[in-house]
Amino acid sequence: MVVRRAAGRAARRGAAPGTRCVVRRGGVTRRRGTARDFGVEEHALDDVLGGDAETNAEALRGVLRGDGSAALRDFIAVNAGAGLYVCGLAANLQQGAEQALAAIDDGGAAARVGAFVEATRRSD
Repeated sequence: MVVRRAAGRAARRGAAPGTRCVVRRGGVTRRRGTARDFGVEEHALDDVLGGDAETNAEALRGVLRGDGSAALRDFIAVNAGAGLYVCGLAANLQQGAEQALAAIDDGGAAARVGAFVEATRRSD
């Protein structure tokens, strides 16, 4: 899946639709859409812009703890949901985002991120 977002003021406010192209064996499907296709709210791009590595890590930890930015939580759900859809683990984009949100809410996402961090530390 490749997603291209429109540029300009509307895009920075989160109001501009993007175009997504999904490549499957039968060809390429091209659709326009917004975050609402994933069942989440639209947010301004400025609400999810990161900073340095430590700032970004703390922002992610906040979302995984349940006290992070709602905009970042939705952004993570959209991206994780798209990944689940592309891998065939979700029937559609909204279901993928719902699965991602459920993993955030039930602590599964935090456990997986923690396991990944531990694995990378052991390999050093």
